[in-house]
Amino acid sequence: MHRGIWLAAGVLLCAAAAKAPLVLTADGLGGARIGMTEVAAGKALGIKLSGRMPPDAPNDDVFDWKSCHETELPGLKGVFLMVEDGRVTRIGLGEGATVRTDKGLGVGSTERQVRAAYGSALKVEAHAYEDAPAHYLTFKDRKSGRGIKYSTDAKGIVNEIDAGGASIEYIEGCA
Repeated sequence: MHRGIWLAAGVLLCAAAAKAPLVLTADGLGGARIGMTEVAAGKALGIKLSGRMPPDAPNDDVFDWKSCHETELPGLKGVFLMVEDGRVTRIGLGEGATVRTDKGLGVGSTERQVRAAYGSALKVEAHAYEDAPAHYLTFKDRKSGRGIKYSTDAKGIVNEIDAGGASIEYIEGCA
């Protein structure tokens, strides 16, 4: 009798864990970790990713798809992986993303909320393309070197979030 109760409790716990929302951290998204291959990250998220050039990717001398590319995750609107030399280096949230960070922040949060969550640990820089007072608000973990960068618009609203290693500093995709 007790075995049946424990089995039922285990099933309920597994079902609850399976439905838990994905959370973005400096180290990854859910089970997808920075440093994994694209295919392994897809498996960790329950998404099939081929790791091959998508049909709409540019195929010219200017764009080297094999060294760096970004792909939107199927079924996760506004969630992107950046893959460099076969490894996930950045996970980004953009328009339409509903995923939140481990601080409870997401696209649509305010700069004030980001500053309150991180305090003086944030590096604040002027935004390269948005009118002032738009900013890049970056938190980096000193031990791992990984971090999360929030981009805000001129109204102080977060419109992009990037998590990962050095690639969170890139301004234009793979550059």
